[in-house]
Amino acid sequence: MEASDRVLLIAVDDSEDSQKAFMWAVDNLYREGDQIHLVHVVPRLAFAAQYGVPPVDFVPAAENSSYESAVQRAEQFIIDRFVRALPVTIKSPVVHIIKSEVDTESVGHVLCKKADELDAIGIVMASHNKGRMAEFFLGSVTQYCTHHSKRPIIIVPTPNSSSSSSKGGGGGVSKGAIRNREQQQCQQQQQQQRRRRSSTPFA
Repeated sequence: MEASDRVLLIAVDDSEDSQKAFMWAVDNLYREGDQIHLVHVVPRLAFAAQYGVPPVDFVPAAENSSYESAVQRAEQFIIDRFVRALPVTIKSPVVHIIKSEVDTESVGHVLCKKADELDAIGIVMASHNKGRMAEFFLGSVTQYCTHHSKRPIIIVPTPNSSSSSSKGGGGGVSKGAIRNREQQQCQQQQQQQRRRRSSTPFA
């Protein structure tokens, strides 16, 4: 069998949701010879708020220092969560850590642009289970990519995700969002119960 030369682009962050989405992509999308690219976007004002550092417009030196620290942390969690999780038979992924503005349009644009540059077969993203601003921000990035990407978007839901979506584009065929396994099992059990009731003879 001829080895594949496809590119799998996976958006990652330091979360279990992202790690599970990564492993799903490896188990279900990866073909021998594929090149895995991991993309982590560091939003400028987002990490400034997270780490207590003012925006770049006010203190450039502090912001630059914080950005370098954020990059170092990203490099470490990418190694710990993703690179080390790969089977030895799969070559190490290419890692992209990209600085962006805070707005969701900029972050989403970075992901879509990188996918186009790499001619990726699609963008794999996790559906995060987070609250407040994090949920709003990450959800908005996902929506932006879904509506603007020329390539399929594969959204991997977490067990407690309320919804998921997928979009195909650019002639590609979307793999679709993954259905929750627990929900599938519940539906199967209900169907089996209906069959038993329908096959039970009347007394």
